[in-house]
Amino acid sequence: PVELKWNEPTEFTYDNQNHSVTAVITNLVPNDNVTLSYNGNTAANVGDYTATVALGGADAGNYTLDGVPNASLEWSIKGVDITYAAVDVNNSGLVYDGNQKRPDVTVRLNGVSLSKITDYTVTYSNNINVGTATVIITGAGNYSGSTTGYFEISPRTLTVSGAILGPKSYDGTTAGTVQSVGFDGVPAAHAAREFEPCRANVVCWFEREVEKGIS
Repeated sequence: PVELKWNEPTEFTYDNQNHSVTAVITNLVPNDNVTLSYNGNTAANVGDYTATVALGGADAGNYTLDGVPNASLEWSIKGVDITYAAVDVNNSGLVYDGNQKRPDVTVRLNGVSLSKITDYTVTYSNNINVGTATVIITGAGNYSGSTTGYFEISPRTLTVSGAILGPKSYDGTTAGTVQSVGFDGVPAAHAAREFEPCRANVVCWFEREVEKGIS
């Protein structure tokens, strides 16, 4: 049987180019015409592959692959780590409204723009209330690893639309009791909410919700 030696390397990193593994016959009789043909030895995308060889040439009949332990080779292309990819988040107009914010994201690696779903997936966290939210980019397809981006959710501005004052007897001062206050700019997400009683007026609702993102 022939003796085969596979050339290095047998593990590659994805770069959108074809990669191949090849072998040589190390016990070929000088001047004999024997060639190797391959199946499964060339690929471009991430994956695990098996390369096999077959003999050809005018003198191939004098050789055999029967019993050759390395007549096939397991080789692979690994995904590109996106840990150091640049993540650009569209951070404009993100004002608290009680709903999750999912801004568009652009991901670039080594100057190349990656494609959402094909090359990466996106998840969000802490993306409802005012403050810093997180975008988690996870590699997919030919890309592996993960990286993060951040964006800011701004407070929502409320304006007083009206107030109801409690009865007051003249006492020479301007002090009084406010029974209820109405606001313009309340997010639609809060319109149908039920809130526990708290002095039975809107002021209590305002005091609780201002901490969540209404200013």
